[in-house]
Amino acid sequence: MSDTLKILAIADLHWYTNEELSQIKNLDYDICVLLGDIPVNAIKLIKEYVGKKHLIAVAGNHDDWNTPELGGAENIHKKCVEYCGYSFAGFSGSIRYKNGNYPMFTQRESLNLGKELKKADILISHDSGYQFFGKDKPHSGLLGIDFYNLKNKVKLNICGHHHTLAVKKRFGTTTVCVFRCALIKFPDISVENIF
Repeated sequence: MSDTLKILAIADLHWYTNEELSQIKNLDYDICVLLGDIPVNAIKLIKEYVGKKHLIAVAGNHDDWNTPELGGAENIHKKCVEYCGYSFAGFSGSIRYKNGNYPMFTQRESLNLGKELKKADILISHDSGYQFFGKDKPHSGLLGIDFYNLKNKVKLNICGHHHTLAVKKRFGTTTVCVFRCALIKFPDISVENIF
């Protein structure tokens, strides 16, 4: 296990340019995580730029459940995987605030997922814990994420969804909310905005 894990985190590319995405080509990082609401064509381009580095993902509330795979990323929703000497768990979606087969959950469903998901060092999720970054219905967060982080003493939760770059701590877990693209160093957590 290396001393510092460098995580390239990308979320919520509702608009993007190929020029912006090309910035990740020359960055120094160990693994790339996609946090949802990223169009398939953007994922394909990211996959091309990432090359042989690991590319893991969860789906966002505007995605289809299989959007990550369609772009060539490994969808780790409801899974626990190990890369670069650390374990990563995946939690797609947000609170259910509209009808349709989108990655969304009731609070009860999110709690069940939080109970079922295996323990990991790092949780990648589309949404955050309950009322962490927002309080309106679509951004109210998920109790299941709080439950998971508390139960498993997760050190780092990386999420998107809230269209802000922010770092907050709760229950011993540091949550880094990413909007678009950031570089996160772990375990001494520092965050650098890329675009």
